[in-house]
Amino acid sequence: MLSPETRDLPRLLKRQLNLDLTMLADVDHGVATSYVALFCIPDETKVHYTGLGYDFGHRHESTKWMLPIPATCVIDQDRVVRGASVEPDFTIRQEPSHILATVRKLAVAKVVDLIH
Repeated sequence: MLSPETRDLPRLLKRQLNLDLTMLADVDHGVATSYVALFCIPDETKVHYTGLGYDFGHRHESTKWMLPIPATCVIDQDRVVRGASVEPDFTIRQEPSHILATVRKLAVAKVVDLIH
């Protein structure tokens, strides 16, 4: 899992939700920027969230208030993207069954390659 969250936030989230996965911090939004999956938070939204006590700049260790666009990518061992889902609405996520189907296809292809 890749997130702009820094400091202890990824570890706390992993512990609170009892997640068994590797969490990586996208410091300065480098990965999101390289995939062009990022947007700047508008000033009026920034004012709203600041009023609620959120400071995304501090939380993400960045001078800019930006958020990644939620995306799921399946990347093979050769670093080729074999499956992707990008959805600006963070409430809509790719079905886990679709992700697993892509991973299973890659695993079968790897076995076939090993046999030949």
